[in-house]
Amino acid sequence: LEETEFNINELIRDSIEKLEPRFKEKDISVDIVFFEKDTIVKADEDKIRRVFHNLVDNALKFTDVSGNIKIETALKNNNKIT
Repeated sequence: LEETEFNINELIRDSIEKLEPRFKEKDISVDIVFFEKDTIVKADEDKIRRVFHNLVDNALKFTDVSGNIKIETALKNNNKIT
């Protein structure tokens, strides 16, 4: 693992932007709610990016045309982002 500190919100925004053509294809809207404006996490950024991409990719596959996907960050136990 290559743990670094990075802004998870930027990672989410960047990932959604890259998948925007697929959202438009299926007329799917995306609602994003961030716990804080900037949320810094310590993790392996590349691995988190891949996991997040796979989650959104699955959401796109299984959301009906003209559907909606909601993405939200929140603090949970021990101040961990979920």
